[in-house]
Amino acid sequence: MNQIIQCKTHDTPAAMERLLRTIRVRGFLITHLQMRAHQDHLLVEFQVNGERSIEMLINQLAKLIDVDNVYHSQQQSAELKSA
Repeated sequence: MNQIIQCKTHDTPAAMERLLRTIRVRGFLITHLQMRAHQDHLLVEFQVNGERSIEMLINQLAKLIDVDNVYHSQQQSAELKSA
């Protein structure tokens, strides 16, 4: 089942690499990715598919040093995580 996640990260050279590596290592496949730079941040939306819990992925992404916040876009208020 495809899930949509949105992130706001610092615009650092390795920010996207860390996001993508975490998604891959946790066993998810990215089916859609959209990123745009906004001031000193990156606004990233990706659609993932995987067998594991989406909450586990959100928690792992929120722990990344460059991530300001991450949420499951279909449940924004319930899933908001701040790093």
